[in-house]
Amino acid sequence: MKILLHTIVISILLVLFSSTALWSLNEADKEKFLETKSCPECNLKGLIMRQAELKDANLRGANLVESSFYGSDLQDAVLSSAILTGADFRGVNLRGANLSNAKLDGVNFYGANLRVANLYKADLRGANLSGADLSAANLSMINLSEANLSWTIWNDGTTCAQGSIGQCD
Repeated sequence: MKILLHTIVISILLVLFSSTALWSLNEADKEKFLETKSCPECNLKGLIMRQAELKDANLRGANLVESSFYGSDLQDAVLSSAILTGADFRGVNLRGANLSNAKLDGVNFYGANLRVANLYKADLRGANLSGADLSAANLSMINLSEANLSWTIWNDGTTCAQGSIGQCD
């Protein structure tokens, strides 16, 4: 019985540690991205790229959970199907970026430029979009449950009222 319990505990620990390794930043992926600005399907969880010049970057399908791009320029970047849960995009230029089908729950887009961005089917549950500019953005089939839209410039050019949650009032 003692051996069986020991085996079970070791098995559980191995699963936990291997899962953690799979979901933490991959240094080889980081180097590839820094050299080429292209790393589709890469694991860049927790990446910090503040005030970086990343125009036209390709991060399609990448794991960018809890990453920070504070103040960076990601104009025309491809982030479709990326997982960005809890990421920091405050003040980021995402003009013309493709964020279709991206998982953006809990992302902080405070003051971000999302003009003409493609957010088709993006999951923005609980995101902070206060002060963000969504002028002419594709907002078809997005999920804005619990999203903060205070002072957000909507895709039709109107400004959402302070306290707007989940919809532009």
